[in-house]
Amino acid sequence: MEKDYERHRMSRLMLAIAYLEYGFGMYVRALRTSHPEDDPYLRPWKAAKDGTYLSLLAGAYLQYYFIDVFAQIAALPTLTVMV
Repeated sequence: MEKDYERHRMSRLMLAIAYLEYGFGMYVRALRTSHPEDDPYLRPWKAAKDGTYLSLLAGAYLQYYFIDVFAQIAALPTLTVMV
């Protein structure tokens, strides 16, 4: 009885894996045949993506620059003024 349950559970698992492999294969095959880079509808989205990447790059550079400047300011020697 216990072995029948395990066998049934394993066969259902194998069937689910086979179904997922088939679905994934169909998805990959459909992606290979399509050429989304030629779609004029996607042109503004590509420009938005490029703009986003450029702004992220500029932000990363500015963050690096400001951290470097703050580190230089923190490393300055102290100045004591007597009045």
